[in-house]
Amino acid sequence: MSISPTSLSVSNAYQASQTDNGWQQFAQLVGAVNAGDVPAAQKAYASFTQSTAAAVARANPVSRIAQALNEIGPALQARDVGKAQQALASLRPPGRSARGAGDMAAGTSAPSIVPANPDTPGTKLNLTL
Repeated sequence: MSISPTSLSVSNAYQASQTDNGWQQFAQLVGAVNAGDVPAAQKAYASFTQSTAAAVARANPVSRIAQALNEIGPALQARDVGKAQQALASLRPPGRSARGAGDMAAGTSAPSIVPANPDTPGTKLNLTL
């Protein structure tokens, strides 16, 4: 079995993603936006956008997450938490009933990372909007 440069770069990318805490920062962003904490949301957004996870999320510019991120940043700069909440609501899987931004915080559960230690292989981010 030979190892090509392509397989090495994939392996290195995987290793980098295992140490990247971008999805934790995204979870913090969701929690802060839902709580209406604009300063914390701005900080989490700034941290998330510098992560490998953000690069992965934006790899497909027409994806729902890339479009939501493009709306969340300006909304937070304008301190418009309602618009940021609406952008997060756009990540809701198709077929789920839409809620108004006003009652979103009450109907949104906080994201969780399973297992709690993000360094554990196979860690998953559970995000329910």
